[in-house]
Amino acid sequence: MSDVEEQMLATRLSRRLRELLSSEGAGLAYLPEGVDVEIATVYAAAALRVVEEWLRWEAICKDRVVRASSDYCEEVARSVMHGDNGQGVVSFFNSELKKILVRIVRDFAPFTELPPWVIFYSTFRLRDPVTVHIARLGPGEQILRVPAFAALVAVLDSATRGLLEHYRESGAEIAAVTAEYIYWELIRPLSLFADVLERHLDAVSKAAELREELREAARSSGRTGPLGKQLARLYNIYAAAIVDIMKKRSLSKTGGK
Repeated sequence: MSDVEEQMLATRLSRRLRELLSSEGAGLAYLPEGVDVEIATVYAAAALRVVEEWLRWEAICKDRVVRASSDYCEEVARSVMHGDNGQGVVSFFNSELKKILVRIVRDFAPFTELPPWVIFYSTFRLRDPVTVHIARLGPGEQILRVPAFAALVAVLDSATRGLLEHYRESGAEIAAVTAEYIYWELIRPLSLFADVLERHLDAVSKAAELREELREAARSSGRTGPLGKQLARLYNIYAAAIVDIMKKRSLSKTGGK
């Protein structure tokens, strides 16, 4: 995604968030219901597992800077060929990651303002346009999804950026280039939502600190580990801040009564 495209998407997201947070139709009754954070954690773990395996394979089989069993590369190739004859390892990882990310968007995103690659891939490759699913959401369902989607993509952003830095610092050039593609072309266009949301809230510093912790942990270890607690904390930060801003706007409309 180019800088111009990113700015245009950020502008559209900002407008939709502003409209939703000030909408009487959205109401405050929905957020206490919450979203099952454990389900969101499963989605995040699935995406990051593909990212980790892909980058590890690149570092072992192409860069040769990470040690593994002598038949590791052949085993991975055989496993991929067994699942889909004719598909290379890179194509396999790429398609698997995109499928999971599209599923995350379909099940958690509140708006149809989406990165172009998501719209294209879901429409022409998966034949299941995510915009159709999201367009059916009412204001209540949208507001319910906002903190969950923001927390989910924020976790993906921090962890993937940490992995990118890890492989860059490890001298795994090919793995680092792949990580740059994953982060800048696939993850970053989604995590832009969390950045835009934070600009509308008063809890930017708390979320930023937690996201930095996640990035540093992935950078230092090359692994992401369990992320359920961090995702839940981010969700609570975003949800509490959203409730606060909606309450303030509601009071201002009623004259503080």
